[in-house]
Amino acid sequence: DHIVAAIRVAKQNGLNVVPAGGRHGAFVAIDSKTALVELREFKAIDLDKANGTVRVGAGVLTGELLKLLIEEGYYTTLPNSNAVSIIGGILGGGNTAQNGLHGFMVDNVVSFRVITAGGQTVEVSASSSGDELALFNALCGVGHGLGVVTAATMKVYPVSSLRLTDNKVWSRLLMFPPPALDAAVDAFLSFDQVASPLTLTIMFVRSPPGTPAAGSPIILIAATYYGPAEEAEKAAAKLFDEAVVSKAFKADTIMVPLPGINNGMEPNNALGGFKAMNSARLKQLTPETIKQSFAKWVEVTTEAPDAAR
Repeated sequence: DHIVAAIRVAKQNGLNVVPAGGRHGAFVAIDSKTALVELREFKAIDLDKANGTVRVGAGVLTGELLKLLIEEGYYTTLPNSNAVSIIGGILGGGNTAQNGLHGFMVDNVVSFRVITAGGQTVEVSASSSGDELALFNALCGVGHGLGVVTAATMKVYPVSSLRLTDNKVWSRLLMFPPPALDAAVDAFLSFDQVASPLTLTIMFVRSPPGTPAAGSPIILIAATYYGPAEEAEKAAAKLFDEAVVSKAFKADTIMVPLPGINNGMEPNNALGGFKAMNSARLKQLTPETIKQSFAKWVEVTTEAPDAAR
């Protein structure tokens, strides 16, 4: 009822309604023309083991759902930050480390509970019809701005199906200095076929304060594998090649407990200051593209050090 009233007030005063869950939508502007609708009290989580689903309220954060599901022996497609709201992640498409296994978060949504701009509350799903089916499809494709989503039902999967070694996720991390950029790029692009449980990422970061050569550019290659460690080492064998490892100043293989898989991202969860994220789907990546991106990133973060986040 409060949300319906807020929508009515927003209409009367020409305000944009912005629902806030995890408060990490860096692209959302809040100003005097905004009606900010706080959803943090919508904390309900209802796991339905019989049907293989979980019902999540709009105030539930990734870390909260991750912990509860793991305790019950289940998992679902989740963002890599404990502070991101589940609903916000879904409406953004939901890029996760489980993409290869289950697709994006939107591919795992069963239904949404939505309060529309007209103040009606509807439950929409793939089995809906007419305008409600169109709304469900739009939420899974366009995402934000189409209504206030107060809950979503998602598919869940047994942790046992992953066959994890000691209930831990295999992870491999290589760090390269700028002179080894060519080697890092070649290693990353050498994975023309990636096994479904494997997620491979190349990132540029600045060495944090308190470390040797603080502020220096670093190229990271990170791999995670949601399956047995023995299979992981075969799938990521190129990251153990001596020709690649010799160019890195650090190469580690670690086993991360499943409940703590997102803990390494905690420093990025701070609110305030400059922080932005943009995504694009690329059909192809070339070595030149990555190298040019690295050069531009170094230039920008040198000119504006606060942009290093």
